[in-house]
Amino acid sequence: MIDVGVVGGSTQTRAVVNPRGVLVTGPLAFSSFYTATTTTNNVAVNLVEPKAGYDFILTGIILAGDRNVGVNGAVTEVFENEIGPTDTTITKSIYIDEIAKQTRAVLTGLNIIITSGRWINVVSDDVQVRANIGGYYVRTI
Repeated sequence: MIDVGVVGGSTQTRAVVNPRGVLVTGPLAFSSFYTATTTTNNVAVNLVEPKAGYDFILTGIILAGDRNVGVNGAVTEVFENEIGPTDTTITKSIYIDEIAKQTRAVLTGLNIIITSGRWINVVSDDVQVRANIGGYYVRTI
């Protein structure tokens, strides 16, 4: 076996091949957006469903409160759930924030792997909050 590598930069750093066999120089795929809107207080809404044999890589979250959100804002949480697409049980929290009326939270450049077999849901204590999740599916290792 011949050991070969790609090195560069002033420190001659060696490039890495991840467990998926990919030379890491950027994202593994292009993202798609998945959207949902909370229309009832404290009722979860599904953003991304689990796909058998695949993991989901989350690359961005955008939450926007519309003009119906009250003066105290809407505490909104994006989370993993292992029970189902409308269940409010938070198996693992991804992001929680208070979204004020007609404002938004924008998180880009993320690289979060969602636990296999879990839904990504969103819930807010005031309505309406629009949730947009960017990401892509990759084969489970």
